[in-house]
Parts: sequence; C-alpha cells; structure tokens
Amino acid sequence: MKGRIKSKLSRTLATVLMIAAAIFVSLSGNSMHSYADSGFSIQTSANPSTTDNVLQAVSAYDATHAWAVGSYRNTDGSLHDLIEYWNGTSWSVQTGANPGANGNSLSGVKALSATNIWAVGSYVDANSVTHILIEHSTDGGQTWTQDTASYTGNGTLKAIDGDPSSGDAWAVGNDSSGNALTLHLVNGHFASQTNNVTPNSYTYLYGVSEHSSSDVWAVGTRGQTSADTFTMHWEAVNGTYQWVTKTSPNALEYGNTYDADSLYGVVDIGTDDAWAVGGAAGDTSTGFLTHWNGTSWSSPTIVNLNVSNYLDSLRSIAATSSNDIWSAGFYEVVNTTQNHSLIWHSSDGGATWAQVATEFPNNSAIDNFHGITIDKNTGNIWAVGDYFPLQGGINTLIEQYTPSPTSIIQKETNPSWAGYVAAGLHGSPITFKSVTASWKVQPLQCPLTKITKEATWVGLGGVSADLEQIGVDSTCLYGVPVYLGAWETIIGTNKAIHYINIIKYPVHANDTLLASTTSLGGGKYQLVLTDSTQNWTDSIPVSASTNPAAVQTAECIVEAPSNTITRKISALANFGVYTINGCEADGKALNTWPRLIVFTMVNSQNVVMAQPSALYSDGDTFDVTWKHE
Repeated sequence: MKGRIKSKLSRTLATVLMIAAAIFVSLSGNSMHSYADSGFSIQTSANPSTTDNVLQAVSAYDATHAWAVGSYRNTDGSLHDLIEYWNGTSWSVQTGANPGANGNSLSGVKALSATNIWAVGSYVDANSVTHILIEHSTDGGQTWTQDTASYTGNGTLKAIDGDPSSGDAWAVGNDSSGNALTLHLVNGHFASQTNNVTPNSYTYLYGVSEHSSSDVWAVGTRGQTSADTFTMHWEAVNGTYQWVTKTSPNALEYGNTYDADSLYGVVDIGTDDAWAVGGAAGDTSTGFLTHWNGTSWSSPTIVNLNVSNYLDSLRSIAATSSNDIWSAGFYEVVNTTQNHSLIWHSSDGGATWAQVATEFPNNSAIDNFHGITIDKNTGNIWAVGDYFPLQGGINTLIEQYTPSPTSIIQKETNPSWAGYVAAGLHGSPITFKSVTASWKVQPLQCPLTKITKEATWVGLGGVSADLEQIGVDSTCLYGVPVYLGAWETIIGTNKAIHYINIIKYPVHANDTLLASTTSLGGGKYQLVLTDSTQNWTDSIPVSASTNPAAVQTAECIVEAPSNTITRKISALANFGVYTINGCEADGKALNTWPRLIVFTMVNSQNVVMAQPSALYSDGDTFDVTWKHE
C-alpha cells in the first residue's frame, strides 16, 4: 500500500480531565466481502431409514463443524435419534445415545465449540413413559452419550441455545403435565430452573435464544383449546436473575375456540433487539414475526407471499445482525400439490421482508424446513427439514446458502487500525460522497496502573490522502473509563481534533451510536454523530481537504490512537468485541465496491492487537475482537 495511513485521531484529554493525552478512534470493526445471492441449494444428506427420516434443528460452529439432529424410524418401527455432521465437505451420520427402548428423538442442537456439542429431545422407556433426553459429545461427535447427570424427568425438550464465548446454555420444553421446562447448564450439566410460569397452564416452550448469560429469550404457546403466543425473558429483578413473562401478540384473533397462535423460534440479537417467529391456525393459517424493541413485542408482521390462497408457518429464525435476519418454514398453495420450503429474509431491520429462492427436491410432493443456522465466520447458512417424494418414505432435507465473494480483498496489517476500507481498483479511483456505520459503545476493561485507549470511527480519505472522520474516543485513565464523541480532520501534516460537548452530548458505555461523514464538494463536509440511547444528534459542518484523493477511500475502523505529543501509539484498551452494523459507502454495503482493504492491527513485535472478522452475510456487518494491548 502506498503512503502512510494518515488517520490517527490524536488529542489531549487534559482539556477534559486535566490528565494525559488521548486519541480519537475510528468507527466500524468487521471484516467484509461481497455476496452473490443465488439462493439455497440442496446438499446430499443421509437417510438411515427407508420410511421416515426428519431433521428438526441445526447448529454451525464454523465452516467445517456443523450438526443437524432429528429422528428416523428403525425397521422395528421405533424411532431412533438422528445426528448428521458436516466436516466442510459432506454430511455423514454420527451414532447417538438412543437410551429409549421404545423411541428416541432429538429436537435441538447447539455447538458451543468444535468439540463441545449438546443435543436435546426425548426418549420413551420400556414402560412407554416419555423422558427428557440430553446427549453430549466432547470429541466433535465421534461419541455421543446420554448426560444422566442432567435433568431426566418426564417430558420433552424442544430447543437449546448458548453463548460459545462463555459456555453458558439453556434448554427448554415441557413436562408431561404441560408445564414449561427451563434447564440451565450449571457445572457441566443441565438443571431445572424455576421459571415462574403458572403450573398446569398448558405452556409449551418451543424456542430459546441466548445473547448473553444475562439476556435470554424463551418462546412458545399457552392454552389448552384456544392457544396464545407466550414469551419470557431471563433478566435481573431487584438484583436477582429470573424468568419474567412478557406480553406477546397473536396473529389470529377471531374468537374461534380452536384458534391457536404459537411461536416456534426466537433470535436474541441484543437487549433491545429480538425476533420471534411462528404460525397461527384457525379459520386460516399464517406465518408471522414479531420484534422486541427493548420495551415490548410489536404487532405481528404477516408473511406475504407472491401467490394466492396459501397457508404457511415459520419454524426457526437466525440472524447475523439487526440488518440480516433469516427465517425458515414452509407454505402450501391451497387446492394444489405445491407444499414447499420457505426462507423469509430481511436486510433492513425488519422494515421489509422477501422470499429467498430454495431448491425443491426432484419428485418431491412436500418439502419443509424446521431449522436454520448461520456460521458467522463465513456467512454460510444451513436450513434443514424433510421432504416427501412421490414414491417412498420421508427423506431428510439440507440446503445451504453460500455467499460468493465478488470484491477484490486486499489484506493488510497496520500498527493502529483494524477494520475495512472501500476503494476503487488500482488506476480506477472512486469518488465517495459518504460513509456511515453504527455500533454499541463497548464497556472498557480498565487496568488500575496505566492509561489505555481505543477509538472507533467512520471517515473519508485516510488511506488515499487527507482525512475527515467522526466517532467515539474511549480512554481508560488508571481504572476509570471515559467515553467522548470526537471528530478530526487531517490536511497534509496539519491535524485538527475536536471533542463534542460532553455536557450537552454525553456518551456512555452500551450507548448505540450512528456516525456519518459526508462530502458536500469543494472541501466542505458534514460530520454527524447520533446517540440514540441518550437521544441526541450533533451535526458539524467542516471545511477540510479539497484534494480529490481525500474522498477516494471510505473507512470503518477501530483504532489504537497515537499520543498527540509523542506520536507513540497508545496501549490498546480492552474493548472486548465491537460489532459494526450498516457499514456503507454511498448507501451501499462495503462489500459491493470493487476493492476492500482489510486491516488487522499488528504491533512491531508482530503481535495481533485487534482482529476483524469476515463480513456477515448482509455485507455490511462485522466484528472486531480485542486481542492484546
């Protein structure tokens, strides 16, 4: 790469705290690539039985480790659990525990690592009593065993989810009396937890999603004849974590005794961002979605297909970010033989939804999706279910969506930057007009004995020439975190660093920020920072570089700022993981531009300081992970 990276927001915190020089950060920390949306395609999957083979759920840990679970009917007529494993090339069957003399079935699976996988469901013993089934593998699925130290009471488990970074996990279902069951992974085993659901209320839990150990959703249905949707959230009440029931909407409200609204899946994107999906059956049947905004669930969004007179249901949902949400299910065109798998997708926070193409198996009369998962490292999406051929038994169905990179990816190391830069091809520069991104300010982990810093920003120029940028500057001052909105311009060797009024425009950890840099032409720029948590916006008109090259790159960056006086790069503050959403140049995802420069922050000792991830499948979301100060 020609030239020196000029984007180092340097400034002095002395003006604010009368202590130490600080530096300003760049916005956006996720790796990106561009995708060609060609839809889902069938992958060969195993069918141990000649009659019934069904997959209910799927979990992908990375590109070479994914598991799908369900059941198949043995030659003696009993059900056996079915576990299929993806090794990066093909799917194959792994042998499950199958403890039940009269039947075994798996409904949920979660890979907490490439070797640590849990699967849940139920089994029927020799006395025809249905028990909770929890199977565990610690060797990547080479061996599966029933975890008899976990809860094994009567009932069935329908779903499991967890946080791979912490190892925390939950499984949900119901007991044989129709009581909701919530099991928590404690000391290596699942134990029943009090859930405050009214006993004998016919409450059935079908889905669970964990964003963190303090933010978990469970969804299902409640009622014996006319059933309603049901949701509850794991949260702190007076300092104690517990399950709290939340009011949720129904899609059908006809008053018909047999109307039944159920939620089958949920994805927890953040504390103020979750989606649940389901189906309603009564005078008609319809699939629907509802969104949690941090306060309440929205009115249902009804699936609206481009066909007439159809029935449908959504059974599972996954997301890489607020702007990349995928749901799976099935639909039937009434009075026809069309009964097909369904993928429903939103790339704009749920404002609009569209059907994504799936592949119908040859000679299939009916095909359904029951589960969906996303490998966030690659953007690969897996959907699983079953299909009914015109002749023969029920077969497993696995389909994959594989994002196809179309941008040229230029990987670089940099002593102070981690993130993505959009640019034209060499010799064919692009003039950018704007760059935007949003992120949540990450709480710093501050040492008591030193000053550390990080800055997150969006900007124009920087790589190509002069720089105009805006974002947040975060500093640890001997154990005390300080968060400031800031903007900077660089013209040649002249830097002008400014702090947004901290009294009028405060910034705190966990605030959600939206930042943009816009070129108005003639060296005029508009820099805007919005804190939606604190409910303020600061819009700053700026006169800066007139150099045409100053608008030929667009950046979303996490930075280790340099000291204004010494020019030495600061110790990088431990920010954990930044998720950068909606990183766009001229309103288009960065992965749509001809060339992407991806910076990994590496110090002079060749130690990785901060690492960007691959882009999520939406093309404008990525993570930056702190590695070393």
